[in-house]
Amino acid sequence: MSGLESVVGGGSVTDRGSLWIDLLTELTARRADWLVWKGEYASALDGDGDIDSVAPGDAWPAIIGTLADWAQRNGLGPVVVCPHGPGQLHMMALPDRGDLYYELDVNRRKVFLGSTLFRPQQLLPMTVLDERGVRCLRPGAAGVVKLVVAGMRRGARVRWDQIETKGIVDQLRVDPIGVHEGAALFGRASGPLVRGARAVLDGRWDRPAMLAVEAWCLARAVREPDAIAWRLRHRWHRHRRSQHD
Repeated sequence: MSGLESVVGGGSVTDRGSLWIDLLTELTARRADWLVWKGEYASALDGDGDIDSVAPGDAWPAIIGTLADWAQRNGLGPVVVCPHGPGQLHMMALPDRGDLYYELDVNRRKVFLGSTLFRPQQLLPMTVLDERGVRCLRPGAAGVVKLVVAGMRRGARVRWDQIETKGIVDQLRVDPIGVHEGAALFGRASGPLVRGARAVLDGRWDRPAMLAVEAWCLARAVREPDAIAWRLRHRWHRHRRSQHD
């Protein structure tokens, strides 16, 4: 799949949150290999947030078809589909007037600091059905992954603003088992990561522990030259997009 595709639908637009839940529960029912990975998606239901999900590449055509059918039933269109970066699929259902658009992103390989952090099949054992019936990464696992990818800068320096705005503390607190399961994605750095998560729950930043996590990611990158190339392509795509914005 390459380039840009669009599908035009017809019908009537109703409540934004209800429309999102209809799509997410349909994807949950149709695709056992699809899930929302950041855990919290409430900002998309009543605002301008997007939905971050994961699924293997061979599931993408079916996901596109499900979204296109959903958009047509609900008077949304066109649907813009763009493999905007390596391993990432961006889909937007556009309303026929000035309302907020609906954006669903699908990732088939998450790369962080030049190494593969996870693939969809690694997350599936850590999923739960939330109160809305949507398959999500369990809160503790989502929180500990977000702690690494969003809660710290290079050099393992803390980003308290991101930790607060992304609800990371709440996710860590409600699901300690999930914290350990998510930390297992980081191999030998799982112990330091759990210590770092506990420090955040205490209102502290354990930089030595998080430096160990960062070092593990960087060491793996040396053994994954394709992941480094993957990351460089992603940055190139972001640079191109910023030039056109």
